[in-house]
Amino acid sequence: EDGKLAWEDLPAERQAWLKKNGLDTLLAGAGATASATSKTSQKSQPAQSLASPADVSTAFMAVQDVTATLDVRTLPGVVGNLVKALRFNDIQGDNLVVLTQSEEQFRSKRGEPGVYLRDQEFFVHRFLVNSDGSKVQMWRVKDFVYDCEYDLRLEFFTDALQVTDLDQDGLAEVWMPYRLGCPAEPNPIPMKIIMYEGAQKYAMRGETRTMVNPGQYAGGGYTMDKVFREGQEVFRDFATKLWAARVNE
Repeated sequence: EDGKLAWEDLPAERQAWLKKNGLDTLLAGAGATASATSKTSQKSQPAQSLASPADVSTAFMAVQDVTATLDVRTLPGVVGNLVKALRFNDIQGDNLVVLTQSEEQFRSKRGEPGVYLRDQEFFVHRFLVNSDGSKVQMWRVKDFVYDCEYDLRLEFFTDALQVTDLDQDGLAEVWMPYRLGCPAEPNPIPMKIIMYEGAQKYAMRGETRTMVNPGQYAGGGYTMDKVFREGQEVFRDFATKLWAARVNE
């Protein structure tokens, strides 16, 4: 009824993913105690640590994977090939999140015959779905690799594209972790976690932790933007766990 799943209702692969990445003992514990208070009062309550997987379930929104049935040609402003699409409800209404990725584009490098450059883009769109089926775009994330002469890498962690309600205010958080770059040899590449709560964007940026020589690693660090740093601790905790689960190559 509240759009959230009990732990036992989570798919087995989701439970396994949470446990594998150490996220089954994180997230907000407010769901076990929150009453019908206002959004403002819930926001002011400090986040609590979780003691068991039963508590983590209240932080994940009930999501329907509609990738197999969605025709992206019906969506305004969406380009590229469909990778994943999720539908869920929160206090803003019926939501659709769509991830698409372009085909790699090749072109000759000027003045260097036989050398080719490659471009690729991805997009994440969030729409509100009206009762008549029409859709209104709420935000869009775009990132890309352009002019790549070497190993083009644009890697979105589709299994970690997920929807939470960590602060239990009924407003969904959409998490989007990915890495991208054009390394000529084994080196760290940029990695990002973008999160939206409603219309508010949060960003965590850094680089992968990569073996550059036998037994020698480089990279792995990150910075959080001002919104993350000054926002709720539960968001930073979740982002840090998600980063640690994906940073190693």
